[in-house]
Amino acid sequence: MNTSNPWLKIPAEDYEKHMSSENVGQLQALNAITKKKLEYLCPISLAIVGCATGNGFEYVNNQVTKLVYGIDINEQYLDVARERYANKIDDFRLLQADLNTDEVEVTDIDLTIAALVFEYLDLSVTIPKIKKIMACDGTLIVILQHTLKSDFVSDTNIESMKSLSSISKTISEFDFSAKASKYGLIKINNETYNLNEHKAFKILTFRKG
Repeated sequence: MNTSNPWLKIPAEDYEKHMSSENVGQLQALNAITKKKLEYLCPISLAIVGCATGNGFEYVNNQVTKLVYGIDINEQYLDVARERYANKIDDFRLLQADLNTDEVEVTDIDLTIAALVFEYLDLSVTIPKIKKIMACDGTLIVILQHTLKSDFVSDTNIESMKSLSSISKTISEFDFSAKASKYGLIKINNETYNLNEHKAFKILTFRKG
């Protein structure tokens, strides 16, 4: 793991404050998207890559989803998620991992969600790792940020978040889909979720080919 990664130095409180701020609103949007996908797809097993402090885990239905993984680079974020949800999700497993450098021993997952993580990762390295997580008939939902005339990381005057500008990059839905196809993932759906006049989420759904 790269111990100099800026994500390791951003406190959970700063992350949540930034993501939920009025001019960002991404925490709320990701929460709504996760709720919708869980209710529609009803996975038996779930993995959220880049789960941070656990946004969206409150919608896990133990009667439907029997196994839940949360994967994130920041151990502090996982500690927050554990405190919030360990007593609410029957089989809840949290793993600290940097997907650029670490292997993840998770397989056969029905639904994998990776929201706003690939912008910080090497696609050639990490897409195959994500594919290994998926079951043979598994679904992958990727959420990418589309930015128009705006910085990738919005300015919320939270100093620790500004460091992310040094490692973030915009990835178009077309470039990601082409790369995913190269590694045997077939896009079956794409949606746009508008955040404001400058930013939107591109929600891409894939199955193994």
